[in-house]
Amino acid sequence: MTTPENVTITVHEDQIQSDLPPQDSAGSGEFTLVRDENKSAAFTEWIEQTSDTDQGTVTLAVVDAQNNLVRRIHLSNAWASRWEGPQLGAANGGPATEQVTITYEDITVE
Repeated sequence: MTTPENVTITVHEDQIQSDLPPQDSAGSGEFTLVRDENKSAAFTEWIEQTSDTDQGTVTLAVVDAQNNLVRRIHLSNAWASRWEGPQLGAANGGPATEQVTITYEDITVE
């Protein structure tokens, strides 16, 4: 399998299920993102490639409710360590969402 390419995705602050890291962050960790039906094809491909333990780079462009850039987060040596598909059924009347946990070895926050 080829090395996953660097992909940049735009996410709203409320899509991140973890605390946003401070500007001086460093080291390893993980983020959990919630994705709705508006999915980036490039990010979906990155998830598929890295779920087989290949590591790549992903940049999260975090925006607020007015789509203003709040923070840019670069994750290096990162991979999709967990994926939960949408909950289907009559009891779930909301939009279909999925959760993706991204584990990384290095972070740069702008």
